[in-house]
Amino acid sequence: MKKVGKPGWWFRRKEGGKTIWRSLGSDYETACRKLKKLKGSASVRLPDLTVKHAAGSWLESYVATARRPEDRPLAAQRVRDYLVPALGHFLVERVSPEDLRRYRLRLEAGHLSRQSVAHVLSDCRCFFRWCQETGLIDRVPVPRKFLPKIQERPPDRLDEADVAKVVALQEPFGFIARFLLATGLRWGEFFRLSSGDIRGGMVLVHQTKSAKVRRVPLPPQLFHQLKSRAGNLPRPQHPAPANFTGP
Repeated sequence: MKKVGKPGWWFRRKEGGKTIWRSLGSDYETACRKLKKLKGSASVRLPDLTVKHAAGSWLESYVATARRPEDRPLAAQRVRDYLVPALGHFLVERVSPEDLRRYRLRLEAGHLSRQSVAHVLSDCRCFFRWCQETGLIDRVPVPRKFLPKIQERPPDRLDEADVAKVVALQEPFGFIARFLLATGLRWGEFFRLSSGDIRGGMVLVHQTKSAKVRRVPLPPQLFHQLKSRAGNLPRPQHPAPANFTGP
């Protein structure tokens, strides 16, 4: 429990008619372990843990180890701007499915797009699952159909006239355009490639969003063009040509 005027978590008990306070530290998980030892029970939880404090531990523990460094600030921003204002004062073990439904309605009534609402709620669901995994709660309060459904849209593509424009650019931009169109690589993925990543008619893409190696087949014509360039991938050292305005 909390002690008025004192930081961190505390354990209070009666000994010989006197009230004894024992400091458990400021870290919640460490405090739980100390409390279990003091009470000799593996099921003891601090009863006054709020969503705000638990979310801080989630960011420091789960997000810091399970997500890419560039994605961690976004998770912290979602906690700060959305989760804490709506649910931060709730005791984490008292949050109900109806509380989370109201949280979703609050998000949908704001300025966020439907896709952004889904991302924020996905982080909320991840947070409560972590709470269950770490023993903070007995069950996840997330209701069924918690995330809004997002209508899938067909991918945008260049029409034939646009393709003709970009492949007709002066070198090396024309070749780069043909390479990207044939492989579907992202711009950053292309610039991280080296000649050693072209193996047996395949492109090995190492640094991907999923952190998995992706193997992309090269059309024979493009593969022969690469061989004629002695295996070198072109790297433009100057801005795009002045006549390039994009498709």
